Amino acid sequence: GMGKVDLEWSSPDEFVDDLLGYNMYRYAFINDSTTTDTLLINSTMITDTLYTDFEVVPGTSYFYAYKTVRTDFSESSFSNIVAATPYTADKGDANGDLAVNVSDIISTVSYILMNNPQPFIFDAADMNSDLVINVLDVTGIVNRILNPSKSASNLAAEGTASLYTRNDTVFIKSDVPVAGIQFIIHNISADGYSVLKTLDVFERLALHRGDSLFFLAYSMTGKTVGPGEIPVIKLNSKSVLIDGLILSNAKGASINSVITGIVSPGVIKEIADSFF
Repeated sequence: GMGKVDLEWSSPDEFVDDLLGYNMYRYAFINDSTTTDTLLINSTMITDTLYTDFEVVPGTSYFYAYKTVRTDFSESSFSNIVAATPYTADKGDANGDLAVNVSDIISTVSYILMNNPQPFIFDAADMNSDLVINVLDVTGIVNRILNPSKSASNLAAEGTASLYTRNDTVFIKSDVPVAGIQFIIHNISADGYSVLKTLDVFERLALHRGDSLFFLAYSMTGKTVGPGEIPVIKLNSKSVLIDGLILSNAKGASINSVITGIVSPGVIKEIADSFF
């Protein structure tokens, strides 16, 4: 399948009385004559005759065999070996269902929030092919849905923007329309902010961990805010620190952006790296 391998086998006639379950093993070829180690891939014992392997790279051939596990926890020899190659997917088809639609947006956002969606095809979700999944890819998938004939990868950055605070409000000032926003606020409580009406056109997600808040905003229908000064969040505290700013235009291209006046890069990088 897309980003997965489904395995099914028949229950063996032998050891029926003392059969406890199964362990699944896998290897792949590194080159024509060398294989990887044969590794156990199930984290818990398999008690059915079905198993799905999601930890695969599309286009790579894998070789599988199982062992029966008896009630004394001893294993049998390997079963026959089968080979399978998971399919690749078109750009935007994050969940590998052969269509680019709203479910791919949900899967990609779920991946950003570390919810481990399955199946999830990283290469397909990585719309701009920068090896990172973020709001640029979310807006890129939206653009692909709205404009299916347009290709989207390796888009050059367009426009410039800055993020800053004035009094108790976080602003983004951009010279181009903004379709996606992502950043992290540190030193903030779960109720230490409110999102302003300017962003009512966006879907918004806020993930609070410890004293840090991960903020993501985007439109399912390609709507934008700006250009100009865009009020984003009202803060209950002026001692926050902000990092990890990513702004996207409606095509999924990044907007060259900076944070001014409210960040100490050397201190914040360590905090931001530990957030996820």
